Amino acid sequence: MTLIEILVVITIMALVAGAVGASVFGALRDAKAKRARTDASSLSAAALRFRLDHARCPTSTDELVEAGYLQRHGRSADPWDGDFVHECEADDVIAVSAGPDGVFGTEDDVRP
Repeated sequence: MTLIEILVVITIMALVAGAVGASVFGALRDAKAKRARTDASSLSAAALRFRLDHARCPTSTDELVEAGYLQRHGRSADPWDGDFVHECEADDVIAVSAGPDGVFGTEDDVRP
């Protein structure tokens, strides 16, 4: 083999590895968003039960755990290790994640 053939093979392998890496990271990003929506939905249901029992919105996910509405060993943070915020709207409670950027009020916020 010549040096040019080896360089061509290495270049092709690098291109394939780059394409595979990009698709894996895209799938990971999508999986985290899906997990956040699922967790937000579960937290919203627990927060709604809390609101019906206590006539107020929970202040945090930890309060839901302490009151027995969530299991202590369950996941209480979003996939990006941020806290969920509970928003009380009319007769509903919605858990919201700040999303990958960690800032609330942006377009990547995750709601159930």
